[in-house]
Amino acid sequence: MSLSLEEFLQEKPKLIQAGVSIHGHSREESYQLRQLWCLHLYQYNARFWVDGEQFHIAPGRISLVRPNQKLHYSFPGPSRHVYAHFRLLDAPDSETFQQQVMYDEPRLYSQILEDMYEVIRRFPVQPLRAEIRFWDILWQLAEAQQQPGQTPQQRHPLFIRGRDLIELRLSESLSVKELAAELQISHNQLTRIFQTECGASVAAYIQSRRAQRAEHLLKDSDLPVKSIGIQVGYPDPHHFNKFIHRALGCSPSSIREASSGT
Repeated sequence: MSLSLEEFLQEKPKLIQAGVSIHGHSREESYQLRQLWCLHLYQYNARFWVDGEQFHIAPGRISLVRPNQKLHYSFPGPSRHVYAHFRLLDAPDSETFQQQVMYDEPRLYSQILEDMYEVIRRFPVQPLRAEIRFWDILWQLAEAQQQPGQTPQQRHPLFIRGRDLIELRLSESLSVKELAAELQISHNQLTRIFQTECGASVAAYIQSRRAQRAEHLLKDSDLPVKSIGIQVGYPDPHHFNKFIHRALGCSPSSIREASSGT
């Protein structure tokens, strides 16, 4: 069974080392990283082999190699790259990784290179903060792997704008018609976009996000139920109670009592 990178990223990686390195003083170089993944950002042209499979290195390319693989490089001369060696804790067996060794994403490269420099600066003094930033770098690669040839932001721009507006206005009255007007498209067009991008209607997406926020506040805070209703767009307590019954299967008070153990 082959697993995608996303399935390996459910826990924060353990960053072992990150930095800038210059190779190529010896034109041929072979090594193996035991139990460690490696990420390289290249700034030169060369060739390298992963367990005998050849790849072309070029400026702006990124490689990700799972542990215990035999690496061989053929350099034209001194060659500078940015790297990270890391472990993925509580991850599936790395041999099940659906291998995509080389990423050729110029726009993605620029962002990741900037982020990697921040990781390198932070790692000696704030290793946990560096690991969190590095975790996000790996998620960017995972999203690129899901959509070859695209950067993570290249979903339908109107879906992204609509989703962001919903998040900012969950506590307000927000109809699909109003959202479509704000995006300057038709109700039907907006519905089709959401159905394609997230498999749900706009109204269902809004209700789902409101239910998630309400459930969190009912379980994890002692805010009055009426205040929670207002925060998720239901200022009328009767309508809020009906919404929670429909979305979560019981009353707001029942959810709160269950979470408190009473």
